[in-house]
Amino acid sequence: MSEIPHFKMFINGEWVNSSSNKKIETLNPENNEVWATVPEANEQDVDHAVKSAQKAFDNSWSTLHPRERAKYLRLIAD
Repeated sequence: MSEIPHFKMFINGEWVNSSSNKKIETLNPENNEVWATVPEANEQDVDHAVKSAQKAFDNSWSTLHPRERAKYLRLIAD
């Protein structure tokens, strides 16, 4: 089997692990094997993400045209 991908959270413009470094294994429903891990966010991580998102929205995001927002979201998704 190939190497298992380890995903991160996108907070404040950066890809980060959870502050606890805990991970959740996600299973492939077809064979019940681990196919990836994702960070296990805790209250501190969620609070940081919400505050960062609010700051970004208040500073510039809210003034962008929806098409511009979509462009950035597509870049993040890739």
